[in-house]
Amino acid sequence: MGSNEQPDGASERALTLRLTPENVILAAAVLFLLAAVILAIFFSLESPNATGPTGTPIAINPTAQGTSSAIGTAPTSAAYPGPGSLFPTVSGQPYPGPGEPGGPTAVGIPGETTLPGGFATPTPIVGSLPTFDPSRPTDTGNGGSNPYPGPGGQQPTPVIVTPAPVYTPIPQPTPDTSFPTPDISFPTPDTSIPPTPPPPRPTATAVPPTAVPIDVVRGSMHWTANQSPITLPRDLQVAAGSTLVIEPGVEVRVAPGAAIYVDGKLYAAGTEGNPVRFTSAGAGRWDAIYGNSNSDIGLEYANVSRGGNGGTLIASKGGNLSIMNSRISDNGGHISAIDSRVDIRNSEISGNDMPYGGAINASYGIGGGITLQGNRIGGNRLAPGAPPVEIRNENPYTTLNMNVQGNLLVGEQGPDMVVYTDGGLLGSLSCNAMLNGTDGLMVKSSMVQVAPQIQLDISNNAIEDQTPPIIPTYLKYGIGRGATSDLYIDMKNNWWRSDLGPYHPDLHADGRGNSVGANITFEPWLTARPGCAPTR
Repeated sequence: MGSNEQPDGASERALTLRLTPENVILAAAVLFLLAAVILAIFFSLESPNATGPTGTPIAINPTAQGTSSAIGTAPTSAAYPGPGSLFPTVSGQPYPGPGEPGGPTAVGIPGETTLPGGFATPTPIVGSLPTFDPSRPTDTGNGGSNPYPGPGGQQPTPVIVTPAPVYTPIPQPTPDTSFPTPDISFPTPDTSIPPTPPPPRPTATAVPPTAVPIDVVRGSMHWTANQSPITLPRDLQVAAGSTLVIEPGVEVRVAPGAAIYVDGKLYAAGTEGNPVRFTSAGAGRWDAIYGNSNSDIGLEYANVSRGGNGGTLIASKGGNLSIMNSRISDNGGHISAIDSRVDIRNSEISGNDMPYGGAINASYGIGGGITLQGNRIGGNRLAPGAPPVEIRNENPYTTLNMNVQGNLLVGEQGPDMVVYTDGGLLGSLSCNAMLNGTDGLMVKSSMVQVAPQIQLDISNNAIEDQTPPIIPTYLKYGIGRGATSDLYIDMKNNWWRSDLGPYHPDLHADGRGNSVGANITFEPWLTARPGCAPTR
């Protein structure tokens, strides 16, 4: 430390300064900052290269390592102080030094005494500025009287303040979201040159027209025994208004998969000793006889076998179906009628394999009538739960007329007979034998709240040999389910397999015949089997 004379010749004033490395560094930093400010002002006012081409200042982004990265090109200037000195030499320096006219204004240094009229002149620093050595030994300093430790003491951790980078965003071009419309036009053919016509097709290689895959009967036609056997290689159609009569003794052989479609009338009129036969013309089953609206199908003394390729053997929709004294066996389908007048009598339906539905399925939505009388229906392979006969009245506003009498119905894995009705029933269901199966008669309805009118005479039926359910009392006495019903029905005067009458756990626990369910009136019952019911 020493005394300094004021530049303006003022009286000398003693000032004691501590010339420590730290104080020197601090003073140098202040002077360096002041010089940088002066240079920045000068270049912003004088330098023609301080702005970009449009007059916008060029932004410079100093990095922590002391290098510059800028958007654009920054001007290079030698006015920045180099290492080892705070200012350039006076000879190459256009700026006045400290204390000179126009020189920098005196700035006080924290912890120092500012001399009036300018800067305190520190001891000149020779060489480069000292650097901190982070490996110096720890020192507790001088007891806290000086905020900076002495030589060899704990050095303060330098705080490096990096100026926030200044970025000038690069204007981004607006993306072009438009796409060129694809050219979907096709070149216009050159019509100036006529196309070469194709060579004429030789007559010898001409393909004949495809044959119609169905034969059609028009008008009135008779097939006689002299023409038998008659083979149908493909489908046959009896046109509307036309009639086909097949006389006794004729055998009709239908190709496997082929069918007979009836829009008019088909009558197979055999006799007891000379029936009409329908069979297959090959190893597989033929399809079926289909009756469409207003058609008539009449089979009398007819034997039908080896048909039902698709699960249906004879079907009528909106027509008339009559089967008399006929035998239907060894087929793969059932008889189906929808809104048709059905009359099947004295016929046998047995030995058939029926993949779905009952052996006879008759369904009505517009009313109508069905007659089943004197038929033997049993010994067929049915789907589980399917009955030999199922009759359905699906319209609550219509009444179905039923005449079901004297039939032998032998069940398999389902009821012997199912009557489903949402409307009224009128007629007779009597003198039938309902044997085997899981149930005898089953009446079902979805209109139990309305209670459709059931005006059927259900009497003189023999209901026997149903499979007992797995219930102790039923198993002990061999009691099966003789009848169940969703609706109230009157079943007086029927035979339930025992002269003690049907079993009912609440109403007739002493009965040993097949049981009756709720909604069934069963007293009085028959004490002997009725003679009008057929036997096996």
